[in-house]
Amino acid sequence: MLLRIIASVFILVAFLPTNWGQTLSSGQIIESYMEKLVSFGFDEGHITDISEEVSQLLVLPVDINSANEDEVSRLFFLTPFQVKSLLRYRYEKGNILSVNEISFISGFDNELAALMEPFISITDGKRRKYGDGYSKNILLSNIVFYDKENVFPGTNIKSLTKYRHSSGRISTGFTIEKDAGEKFLDENHYPDFFSGYVSIEGSGKLEKLILGDFAVRFGQGITLWHGYSAGTFPLDENPMKGVSTIKPYTSSDENNFFRGIAAISRFSEFKILTYISNNKIDGNIKDYPGESGKYISSFYDNGLHNSHSTYQKHDAINEFSAGINISRNIKFYNLGVSLTTTKFSLPVEHEKTTREMFDFRGIHNLSASIDHSLSFNKLYIYGEYAISSNRGTAILQGARIIPADRIRINILYGNTGRGYSSFHGKLFGKETVNNFRKGVLTNITADLAPHLTLMAGILRQNGNWYGYYSGTFRKSVKYISEISYEPFENLNITASLRSKVSSDDICSERGIKTSEENNLNSIRLTLRCRPAEWIIVSARIEINNENSGKAKGVMTYAGIKVIPERFPLNIILRTTVYSIDSYSNRIYTWEDDLLFSPMISPLYGNGVKSYIVINYNYNRKINFRFKTGYSDYISGEVRSVKQDYRIQVKINF
Repeated sequence: MLLRIIASVFILVAFLPTNWGQTLSSGQIIESYMEKLVSFGFDEGHITDISEEVSQLLVLPVDINSANEDEVSRLFFLTPFQVKSLLRYRYEKGNILSVNEISFISGFDNELAALMEPFISITDGKRRKYGDGYSKNILLSNIVFYDKENVFPGTNIKSLTKYRHSSGRISTGFTIEKDAGEKFLDENHYPDFFSGYVSIEGSGKLEKLILGDFAVRFGQGITLWHGYSAGTFPLDENPMKGVSTIKPYTSSDENNFFRGIAAISRFSEFKILTYISNNKIDGNIKDYPGESGKYISSFYDNGLHNSHSTYQKHDAINEFSAGINISRNIKFYNLGVSLTTTKFSLPVEHEKTTREMFDFRGIHNLSASIDHSLSFNKLYIYGEYAISSNRGTAILQGARIIPADRIRINILYGNTGRGYSSFHGKLFGKETVNNFRKGVLTNITADLAPHLTLMAGILRQNGNWYGYYSGTFRKSVKYISEISYEPFENLNITASLRSKVSSDDICSERGIKTSEENNLNSIRLTLRCRPAEWIIVSARIEINNENSGKAKGVMTYAGIKVIPERFPLNIILRTTVYSIDSYSNRIYTWEDDLLFSPMISPLYGNGVKSYIVINYNYNRKINFRFKTGYSDYISGEVRSVKQDYRIQVKINF
């Protein structure tokens, strides 16, 4: 069966017509990026954060001719220097008239301009004023029906509702979310998760004021960074963080945001970000043994409250936070200073063992940092240096070098020293709380020919403290080499070799903790093409083995997207077949899904997985999306058949 599917994919490719139309869509570029993120293991936070960024841009594109620095920075794949280059070009030349014009701006090219296209709008650049009768409303609702036995207090339905209203300088919005198994209303008749904000664009020295929920990004992220953080896989082409900013919170992560008041202001050449937050987050609360009083034993980031024990963790901790970031840009150099403080309603305590020797304890934490970035010709240097209240230190230093027009090199070094903790900070995609590690990311991208690109990268990370009880420093090394070939304008073939070496803590037969080296290698071939204006075809084959062939896995999928030229409907179909020996050898795939609802499947065992997505636009005001998925797989001697239904409605009015 598996060989037949693989053969059918190659036969399909062989007989595709060669009268290619326009270039590959940005959706396919984003899909490729998502699949790279889950190449070797899956961190739900990474995918959720980047999916949120992409979905938000699709719902609210950036008005490229009227947007200020913070608004343009919503295009998260742009460097701060590219943002400033675009604004400088617009100031000197006037309004941008087409996407093609963007490719001629310093720091941009055709590929980057094509990636930006679905996320921007090109207008006359005139901002509408409050009171001129202009207003915009967006309502989006997702419902997912899971086909499985319900053993939880709530229904098997997962729901998400988002609303945004904008009128001149004022915008408001809210998010309501319920996970499968949760009750829609808690004991106090409140939604399981509710988030809202009011954002006011100021004039003069005050640029923006936000009341309610908001996300904050300072410097290069060591002290504070909400949302997606680059530098998580070896082929990150832009591990440099974006512009420091504060923006309304629109995601559904129930613990990683602030609630209070925030402002962005400018005084002369200085940009100042300030905030004060008092928010409730999830956590485990315990009683001191033999004493009166309670303490925080751990934080709970999952967000699921579908049982009595998990509901007890809901909003159990009060987190107060305040911070300020002051930065100044002098031509091609930017310097910033950040200070953040966090205080909890109860003290944080851990077991007094060697493993937790440097973990954060207490009720209050303070972090301070200095960040910098420099652009000189085709050299970009950036970094941040931080210290926390217990004298732990952290450093991030990176460089982007373009020695020739066809070669790009990235180097990133990060080190979270023992004892350094900053709540909501990020380094290499991981929070900088009790996460003592150092790492080096190096990659190179070379355009060998007009249609041939080679990429290679290494991400090496080492623990700065012992892993569990094994007495060893944990390590992880990821290697990826990838070659991308476009023999025709609308055909892309990508082949990659991937390898991961890591040390895992195990327990021997006599109960002695030790470590074991684990090796995972894979070969992946991906094809994407557009044989006609109305059809897009994609296929992927991946073969991997763990520990020199002790565990093997094979996965292949074939998909097709139909986009009729004169009908506001498109259809996406995909079928995946896999045979994977064990869960530790699992393969992840990213699926087409609803906006703000990423779908990543860990595949193992033997099975087939298929889905169909129907997307319909009515009069450019109403968008309806429906997805149904079916899976039939065997793991060990257990067979499982599952089916789910997903519905999304988005209304503009």
